[in-house]
Amino acid sequence: MFSENKLINTAYQRTSRKLIVSCVCIAMGLGLLAYSVIGFQAKTRDIRHLNYIITSDEKDKTGRLAYGDFVGFFEFATYGEDTGYYIAYDEEFFYIMSMPEKDFDYFAGLYDDNAGSARIYGRTFSLPEEAKSYAISALNEEMETNYVTYSNFEDVFGDVCLAARKQSSLLGFNGYIETMAPWFIFSIFFLVGGILYLLISRKQRKDLDIFKDNGLVENEIVKQMNSENCVTYDKAMLALTDDYLVSLAEPIAVAKYSDIAWAYITRHRTNMISDYNYLNVLTKDGKAIQCANSSSFGKKNKTASQQFHEEILSRLAAKNENILFGYTEENREAYSSILKAR
Repeated sequence: MFSENKLINTAYQRTSRKLIVSCVCIAMGLGLLAYSVIGFQAKTRDIRHLNYIITSDEKDKTGRLAYGDFVGFFEFATYGEDTGYYIAYDEEFFYIMSMPEKDFDYFAGLYDDNAGSARIYGRTFSLPEEAKSYAISALNEEMETNYVTYSNFEDVFGDVCLAARKQSSLLGFNGYIETMAPWFIFSIFFLVGGILYLLISRKQRKDLDIFKDNGLVENEIVKQMNSENCVTYDKAMLALTDDYLVSLAEPIAVAKYSDIAWAYITRHRTNMISDYNYLNVLTKDGKAIQCANSSSFGKKNKTASQQFHEEILSRLAAKNENILFGYTEENREAYSSILKAR
């Protein structure tokens, strides 16, 4: 148990739970990241020849990593402004391949480097129907015969094509992101969220150090919180002692009544609808404390929230009659003067 005070101990337990949740999120993020990396490595080890995928009995053949050992290719159509469609061939079969126009020189150069044969990597996809007629016409014109028709199209070219990519792009980080995008996104989400939550939770845990028994002031705060004179609002995680306002909600804050200069009710809105109110407490040194959150959604809650905050403000007024209450232009200017006079 961190403290014998119920409110302080509740705040400590909350931060402990948040630390556990943040560590679990980080562990999940690391696990998903490791899974995605191992999964991608497994996929890259399982790259098959395009003809193997075409002749397989698999139901879904698209999106697979594949390669072809082509001895030539020629363009038969373009798609948009940057993608060309090509009829590629090896020593036995014809295939259809697409590639970015900007990468044509790269793929064409592979033939020069490999004595007329090039291994080209890519990802399988289904050829759009409107492109089939161009492929049929191009091959028949090249062979000067009606070698291919719509009826035997898949027998000649297969039922999937190859979207050619540079090997470094396909098998490198870009390929990893493209292949394992959902897992990567979830892993980063859990990692970043967990780390941020961990940092916030550690700060809240550090803020609780003020209540440790390691000094006169800290002991005095806890002593007053344990006193019968202390007014505690458990739901709002707020305590009003003889000399201090203590907020153990997020963020944790402590202020002497004599240091408080201005206090007023603020309405929080979500999509133009007031959903909860809270107190803004500003000290003479410019510190702002947001505390005593209370739901104001609905007529009943709105009335109860107003009464709750007015009760707290009246108690603050009893502790320090010099506090400015309510948000007005006059009070705003008065508070500005207090800050300037420091």
